[in-house]
Amino acid sequence: MSLNLQFLTMLSMIGCGIYIGMAVDTFYRFHSRKKRAVFYQYANEILFWCLQGLITFYLLFLVNRGEIRFYIIVAILFGFLFYQRLLREWYKKALEKVIQWMVSTAKWLKKLFYHLIWVPLKAIFQFLTYILTLFWTAVIAIILF
Repeated sequence: MSLNLQFLTMLSMIGCGIYIGMAVDTFYRFHSRKKRAVFYQYANEILFWCLQGLITFYLLFLVNRGEIRFYIIVAILFGFLFYQRLLREWYKKALEKVIQWMVSTAKWLKKLFYHLIWVPLKAIFQFLTYILTLFWTAVIAIILF
């Protein structure tokens, strides 16, 4: 393996360690421990870590055909520790802002749907019901007359 390829591998694995730190914080932000059974908690965590392992190996495969060496593990740990010490608080704040933005956007879209689609459909349905009621009242009045 050439020195250039080793350098690219180191950089990509440091980035992968940073990604794993971000993924862990995101996972635990959305993963509620109180609401689910113990089996589902463990199954979610096992699936999460299997997915992270597959993503890491796929990235390693793209960079250097999947050669695993000791410095690759060190680079992943270095990236993870770099994230924990320097980027974690910033990422958590940014994640909360993104979540708040998405929630407010969803509420706005819900209101938009309600006022532009649901209310007019409801009014049309009530109008048609009123017209049909008048029609059948007239038909019954004519028949009884």
